[in-house]
Amino acid sequence: MRGRFCLYAVALTGLTVASSPDLASAAMFSWNFNVPSGSVSSPHTYMDTTNQFALTAYGYKTTNTGPGAPTLGQTWGNGAGFNYNAGAISSLSLDGKTSSPDETGLGLDGLDSDHEIQANSFVTLDLQNLYTHGLVGLSLIITSIQSPEGFSVWGSNSLGTPGKLIYKGSNPTTGGDIQSFDVPQFGQYRYVSIAATAGDVLIGNGARASTPEPATLGVIFGGLAMFSRRRR
Repeated sequence: MRGRFCLYAVALTGLTVASSPDLASAAMFSWNFNVPSGSVSSPHTYMDTTNQFALTAYGYKTTNTGPGAPTLGQTWGNGAGFNYNAGAISSLSLDGKTSSPDETGLGLDGLDSDHEIQANSFVTLDLQNLYTHGLVGLSLIITSIQSPEGFSVWGSNSLGTPGKLIYKGSNPTTGGDIQSFDVPQFGQYRYVSIAATAGDVLIGNGARASTPEPATLGVIFGGLAMFSRRRR
């Protein structure tokens, strides 16, 4: 009887997921960060172009300049427990910048006239809403990376602390003025922060995330059904 109940539960779960508008079929969603334009109070929530999923952005500045040549796995935050001490971390307004294609995106207001992210600052994206809705993976675009500028990406589960270095890029080592990448260790960290390692950069328009492929869901539910039969 228990095995039959498990099969019914799996079937009902499969129907529930299949009927969900978020998971019925794989779809790609994207975000633009230069609307609203100009100075934006921190935090600010950016909805994807279909107005379904949210990325909330926070702006911060630090009293100590961030690491210029960090290595993967090193940490950055306030205090001696981190490889790099950020000093005092305080909130800073965001900025939606619109200019040429490689000078458009999300930066910071109050640092200088470029309104971009520098080495003594960072922008944090809260990914919790993506996890809640079952989205899989996130691709970000960093722009305004003129040579020899670069950027660093940090993962953390504490808001206001950059955390652990999970990715870095530069011009010309890893590409040109505009670079895209898949956020590593997606699902492990609620917060992902972007800083500059040299010069200043922007989080570009066109961040993307997607729902699971239907085939992937089929494998999951097929495996659950087989397990329940074995249990019976």
